[in-house]
Amino acid sequence: MINKTKPGQDTDHEAIQTDHVKRMTVSDAQSHDYWINIMHRRYPVYIELINKYKSGNLMHDIGCGFAGVWYENYVKPSGYEYSCTDLTDEVVAYMENMLKTNGPGSYAKKGALESLPWPENSFDIVYASLILEHCQDIVKTFDEIRRVLKPTGILLFAVPCGYDDEPAHTHNRHLHEWREDFEQNGFKILESGQFDFNQDEFYGVAQPTN
Repeated sequence: MINKTKPGQDTDHEAIQTDHVKRMTVSDAQSHDYWINIMHRRYPVYIELINKYKSGNLMHDIGCGFAGVWYENYVKPSGYEYSCTDLTDEVVAYMENMLKTNGPGSYAKKGALESLPWPENSFDIVYASLILEHCQDIVKTFDEIRRVLKPTGILLFAVPCGYDDEPAHTHNRHLHEWREDFEQNGFKILESGQFDFNQDEFYGVAQPTN
């Protein structure tokens, strides 16, 4: 009955998300082995779902973060042409350098969830792992994902289920609320599941319905 949101001004929102990246980077470094273990439990499931439902090989990673493990160990060996968007300058610089090292056809840009710097119908796959909960406007976010996806494209998503006090989680949701968000904003969930971390992390594949 209560949809908990934490609205704020655009400048405040960007500052909160930038601070989140810096805090999480420190946390990841301090518990490196723990996070690597979680990643290697998560990523093979994601790749399997993408391979099952994809209609092409153009993959875009929204809110990519420092995605070296994901790209080097899973995306690149699977043959996907990868690009990414992030809100933080440091992340974009890191990803751009890594992708240039790995060859042409891959690139990184700075942008927000609600205003992606890419043309319409650009991608076969949009990958949004633990990023939708950071949006300022979920309707605009889903609109942007539909805009950059090809008509037959897919969205691979993962979100934490539940309410927390993390200031960067500006769109807290329980599982049934996430399902409603997808359905009410032009996406049909084709397949989904849950991991036993990140408050029962909800993940799956969705496709635009219009």
